[in-house]
Amino acid sequence: MALKSEIIGVNKLNQIEKLRLFELMQDHYDGVALKKFEADLSIKDKVIVVKDQQKVIRGFSTIVIRYFMTDGKRWIGVFSGDTIVEKKYWGQSSLQIMFTKFVFIQKIKNINQPVYWFLISKGYKTYLLLANNFLNHYPRYEKETSVLHQTRMDIFYSELFGTCYNSKTGHVRFDNLSTRLKSGVAPITAHDRKYPRIAFFEKLNPDWENGTELACVGEVTILNAILYCFKKATQPIYKNLQRFHSYATIKNKTASGDQSI
Repeated sequence: MALKSEIIGVNKLNQIEKLRLFELMQDHYDGVALKKFEADLSIKDKVIVVKDQQKVIRGFSTIVIRYFMTDGKRWIGVFSGDTIVEKKYWGQSSLQIMFTKFVFIQKIKNINQPVYWFLISKGYKTYLLLANNFLNHYPRYEKETSVLHQTRMDIFYSELFGTCYNSKTGHVRFDNLSTRLKSGVAPITAHDRKYPRIAFFEKLNPDWENGTELACVGEVTILNAILYCFKKATQPIYKNLQRFHSYATIKNKTASGDQSI
């Protein structure tokens, strides 16, 4: 049941595909209206479409690219909108790999200019995509957001969302039609709060359940690209070692007559 992803221009989507994306939004979020969804989609540049082997769309994410000039220096911002994958396919990384490949290509094309990934998150899983994969990301629990990155966030999010962005809180709050994760979709449990990054996300965005978004940024670097590729290449080895360790532990307990299993 492996998924495959492709990036296409929003203007290349047909009406059936758009309605399928809207259906996925409805399945995962409350407060979704078709007109608002279509208006939001129309300002995006590209969309990552995730399909199964029968070509049925099982997930998607949208992309916006913006170019800026600040103090005589050019920089690029890549924004990812709502990201959805059907729950039974959680754990597959096709969409994540495709988007990461896209932002790293932007860096290679603009090797001498800073490139940033901007995302807003009303769910901790989206935040972890950034925090777990980008060395230089903000906000983060380990240290304060740098002045440079805060300034770039203020410029980018003010242009993209206007007064919906609050630079003091770092939140993006839309009108009363703001979408919210459905109850039971990516809840934060007591077990989750043991992880510093999840606890930090909830601390910064306590109103996430009502659709409030946390504004974030990650700097795209060549080093990060190398480390990401290494991580993906060694991930199967690490998982196999975990399985072997679990199997060996159970086997040893069984051989010793341990009844705790």
